Amino acid sequence: MLENWLVAAVRNLLRNRVNTLVSVFGLFLGFTAAILIALYVRDEYSYDQHIPDGERVYQVGELISPPGRAPRRVSRTSVTDAPALKLTFPEIELTTRLAIALDRLRRTGAAEPTDLRAYWVDPNFFEMFPMHPISGSLDGALDQPDTVVLTRKATRQFFGDQDPIGRTIDVVTFLNDLGMPLDIERTNVMRVVAVVEDLPSNGHLDVEVFLPGIASFSWLSMREAQQSRPGAFRIEDAYTYVRLHAGASIESVESRLRAFVDSHLSGNRNGNGTPIASTYTFTLTRLTDIHLAPPSIGAIKPPSDPRVIQAFAGIALLILFVACGNFVSMMTARVTRRAMEVGVRKASGATWLQIMAQFLGESLLYAALALVPAIIAVNLLLPAFNGFLQRQIAFDLIGNPDLAAGIIGLGIVTGIAAGVYPALYLSRFRPSLALKGLPPSLPGSGRLRQGLVIFQFATLITLVVATFTIYRQTQYAIEDRLRVSADTIYIGSQSVICSRTLVEMTRAIDAIRTASCAGGAALYGGDATSVMSLADNAVAVRGVPLDAALFDVLDIQPVAGRLLSTEHGADDLLRNGNDIAENPSLIVNESAVRALGFSSPSEAIGKFPRWTRLALVNGKIARQEAASSEIVGVVPDFSLGSVRDAIGPTAYYLDPTLSGALVLRFKGDAIQEGMEAVSQLWAQQSSRPFDGTFLSQRINDLYADIRAQSTILAVFSSVAVVLAALGILGLAMFAAERRTKEIGLRKVMGALRTDVLRLMGWQFARPVLIANLIAWPVAYFVMTRWLEGFAYHIELEPWTFVLAGLMALLIALASVAGHALLVARAHPVAALRHE
Repeated sequence: MLENWLVAAVRNLLRNRVNTLVSVFGLFLGFTAAILIALYVRDEYSYDQHIPDGERVYQVGELISPPGRAPRRVSRTSVTDAPALKLTFPEIELTTRLAIALDRLRRTGAAEPTDLRAYWVDPNFFEMFPMHPISGSLDGALDQPDTVVLTRKATRQFFGDQDPIGRTIDVVTFLNDLGMPLDIERTNVMRVVAVVEDLPSNGHLDVEVFLPGIASFSWLSMREAQQSRPGAFRIEDAYTYVRLHAGASIESVESRLRAFVDSHLSGNRNGNGTPIASTYTFTLTRLTDIHLAPPSIGAIKPPSDPRVIQAFAGIALLILFVACGNFVSMMTARVTRRAMEVGVRKASGATWLQIMAQFLGESLLYAALALVPAIIAVNLLLPAFNGFLQRQIAFDLIGNPDLAAGIIGLGIVTGIAAGVYPALYLSRFRPSLALKGLPPSLPGSGRLRQGLVIFQFATLITLVVATFTIYRQTQYAIEDRLRVSADTIYIGSQSVICSRTLVEMTRAIDAIRTASCAGGAALYGGDATSVMSLADNAVAVRGVPLDAALFDVLDIQPVAGRLLSTEHGADDLLRNGNDIAENPSLIVNESAVRALGFSSPSEAIGKFPRWTRLALVNGKIARQEAASSEIVGVVPDFSLGSVRDAIGPTAYYLDPTLSGALVLRFKGDAIQEGMEAVSQLWAQQSSRPFDGTFLSQRINDLYADIRAQSTILAVFSSVAVVLAALGILGLAMFAAERRTKEIGLRKVMGALRTDVLRLMGWQFARPVLIANLIAWPVAYFVMTRWLEGFAYHIELEPWTFVLAGLMALLIALASVAGHALLVARAHPVAALRHE
């Protein structure tokens, strides 16, 4: 019996080649897309699962709540927090820290530094994060101040194919413990003692060089010494991890964190008596939850949004459903051709259960014919997919039985789900009617096919709206929010010491439009919050030191008053140092104007609020006593940070000592020429290399996740387009066959070819129009929720929905146009003889 079923199935496949091709190709596309999305979703949920005892490891973070501002999550803590936590909580078995190395690394004897991600780590780092050494040993590897551990990638970059053990690299330090440039660079020679495998991509750590934090010149040691000074300004630049004892209660530790903060943090934050501890809350995030935790400042890797991952999983299911819908449409469309076969089998004694099993078997055969090439396609596409996502997603069916079982289960479930409806009704035919040649009728089959087409196009329209929206939001974040081209703005690294002399020299270069100095708060949104008070109104304001020319670099004009200038003495009070008691003049943004209670920007001009600022006094950062400043200008809200974060009240003032980064704006047609001229000028001033990054690259890094989402969504929307086109093509083929005689009669009665085309066009345009009524509210709800994740975002325009609907309509009409034209051109005599 099985042999007969197999022969019948193969004959049916060969007899209906076009239908078979449409059905199998649709399932093939659906399987390929679904498997790729499933691998991506599986990878997202597997972060840090490879770390032994990872369920007991937690990252210490902070929740900072300045008065009058929204709380902000921070992934880093102070270097002094780890030992204090270990001393306070007996539940903690182990603590370890990492701090990014801003030093330059090069092979000893080489002239050029390498571009590698290096971190200073505590000696016990490999105890909490075990790794398998390729060569050397990790036992006590970082107990000495002159040792270093490399990953495989770093080893290749430093030494090529040579054995690295015992060889040396230079760590060139050019910053002191305050992050300020050193007058004389220090070069420290480090020995390679071990090499480990590259860290897996599904982990939140992103390290290629491990440096010993116990070295006196390490960032950890220097920062620990600086933070231990009396009255030192708290700085968060270390990643702190704790591992609990087996069986210890995390809830018990979290319940006592408030008391720990109150006793551990001392001093006032804002110069008005507010205890610093009142604005801090420590958080503990389980290692395996870091990747899906809410976004936080300073994260080693940007986290993923669980809602986006779930949305992609939903897209995979929708694509599979659309592919199955195509299959069901094609199977039910061929009912009349299989009626005689079913009648003969039933007359020969076959039961309905045997008939149903036969057609379910055929459906599984179709699924197998689609699944095998889909697996091959996934293997071929995965390297490019990994390269785009910068992942190491594996697709090893032999080495991963669970994955193999899942893929086989996908084929079986899809085959049964797609074939159960046709099999159920084909097995219910009355053999007497079938043998008389009367066409069988499947109750509701026409409505089912129409419903499937409506669902397919509703899915397509929703995906197209989502693709348009994500693309527009990406363009808005990258281009529209900035008032100047990010491709022409270059930000020097911290090793490039900015001075007014250097700025004036660079401005003399023809290819440079303007130049300025700026601090990290102006460029990266650092937190230097103070309380600004005016009359009875006190608000939290971020103080940003900068150079007067930065507004010119960013092409920002005041909405009221004037910009800061070195020609005004009150603006430039800090030119010779910032340890004076007075405060310089201020420019505030529009958010600060509203927070201070002014009804318009012009009303704020000439007012004298009191506030505190940071100052570099006797080699340490401290907060000055509160003093008054005149507001001389108001500028629009702007930021070089992410549009995900709201721009709070901000005050800008001139302070050369805290504005150390060189910022250049090139003329658009002379960027390469300008870079060469600046590099030559810098080489005459310093032995350090001139390096940095263009603002466009930094912005691209900020939005790498939504750019990837946009591209992935566009690709899978294209898959949905093809599947929807196949679905409506199959429906057109069926409808044309069932209405052949009707069309012949219409032509005999005088209908023109255009009349026939209009008839068939409306038949297939109607489900697409209905699909719009379903897709538009769904797409509006989903994309509104997605845009809520951004403080600044585009509006959902009606034209986006209309355009998506028109695209779907054009795709539907184009899919059936060729077949409809053949039917319309057929001779009516042939049509009347069809039956």
